[in-house]
Amino acid sequence: MNKLEDKKHELVFQARMNIIYHEKSEEIFSKFINWTAFISVLFSSATIIALIPWIENSKLLIAFFSIVVTCTNAGVLAFEMLHKIGMHSHLRKKWMEVLHLAQTIDTSHAEVENEIEKVETELFKLNTEEPVQNSKRLKMAYELTCVSMGLKSLAK
Repeated sequence: MNKLEDKKHELVFQARMNIIYHEKSEEIFSKFINWTAFISVLFSSATIIALIPWIENSKLLIAFFSIVVTCTNAGVLAFEMLHKIGMHSHLRKKWMEVLHLAQTIDTSHAEVENEIEKVETELFKLNTEEPVQNSKRLKMAYELTCVSMGLKSLAK
């Protein structure tokens, strides 16, 4: 590979890694919200059943289920889960656009340096929108990107 092909490869790798990172982040927050909804429905229904007078300690059961439902829903609100899902979805789509630009760079074309500069500019602009990265998730995205591109990981 020549220098320009190396640069193109680097841009493609970075875009793919960020796409994977945001897919995994979106998946984590979605699962949390889905489990919260499931617990809310399940325990809300169980609370109604707990009102039946023949169940011993029904007040304790109602209190327990109410606390669980309140805590899981508070987690969704306090940690802004819906906002995080939307943000990661938006950034994943933006990284897909950068990936498209990087993959369509023609390294044999006379204007290749301008194309690379255009992709780098988009990449830098997009990096300004990025939230603080989760290092564990970022390492996982790096590893998955290496595998998907047939590369050997340099991570320790």
